[in-house]
Amino acid sequence: DVKWGTTNATVTGTPSHTSFDANAPSIVSGAYNVTVVSNNYVSNSQTFTIDVIVTISNFVSAEPGNSAIAPGASGQVDSFGLQTDNGTDTVSSVTVGIAPGMGQYIQTVAIIDNTDSVTYCSATPSGDSASLSSCNIPVSITNTQFKIKLTAKAHNLMPTPPGAEYAIAATVTGFTNSGSQSGTDSGSSTLTIDNLSPNNATNISIFAGDERVILNWTTSNSADFNTSVILRWTAASAGSETP
Repeated sequence: DVKWGTTNATVTGTPSHTSFDANAPSIVSGAYNVTVVSNNYVSNSQTFTIDVIVTISNFVSAEPGNSAIAPGASGQVDSFGLQTDNGTDTVSSVTVGIAPGMGQYIQTVAIIDNTDSVTYCSATPSGDSASLSSCNIPVSITNTQFKIKLTAKAHNLMPTPPGAEYAIAATVTGFTNSGSQSGTDSGSSTLTIDNLSPNNATNISIFAGDERVILNWTTSNSADFNTSVILRWTAASAGSETP
C-alpha cells in the first residue's frame, strides 16, 4: 500500500519502481509525507513539498462586452479564468490594472463570480491600480470564469459640466495564492462612464412683454437629453449656470 498522509493513493508500476497518482487525494500546496507500507510494515517514509500552480487566462467563455454606465452606477469590464494544475488552491489577493488616467473616475473595483451573485473582494483604486485583499477565491482543476466589476464615482464627484465620456479597460495584473502562478489576463471589454452633458439648447430668444418675458428655444439634440432647466437671477449679473 501507499499512503498520502493518511489517504490511500493509486499505485502503478512494478515493485522495483512504484509510483502513485497525485490526484487521488484532494491536495493543496504544502509539505506532505508519503509512507510505503508492505505487509503492514512501514518500509519507507518521506516528506516533500507540492506546488499547486494556478493559471489565469483571458476568459473562459467570453468577455462581458462593451457597455456604458452613468455616474454612480456599476458595470462589468473584464472576464478571466482561474484553474489549478492539480488539487485546489485559494487566491487571497488580486491586483487590477486600470487604463491610464481612468482610475480617478472609479469609486470601487470588485471581483465577482460569473453570474454576479458573489462578490469576493473590493477596493478603491489608488491611481490606476486597485489592490484587493481577503478575496478567498476558490480555484480547482476546472477552469472557472470570474469578472471585474467597476462602480463609477457619483455625479457630484465627477468633473463639472460639460464633463466627458471615459472609456475604461481593466485587467488582473497580479494575484496571490499559496503556490505558483502562470498565464495572463491579456484583454478586457470597454466600460464607458458617460459623464458628458447633453448639447446646449439652440435658437434662444427673449422678448419683453407686459409684465412677462417670452422665452423661445430649441431643445438639445442629444440622445440622452432629459429636461430643460430655466434659471432666473435677481441680481444685476448672472450667477453660476450650474444648478
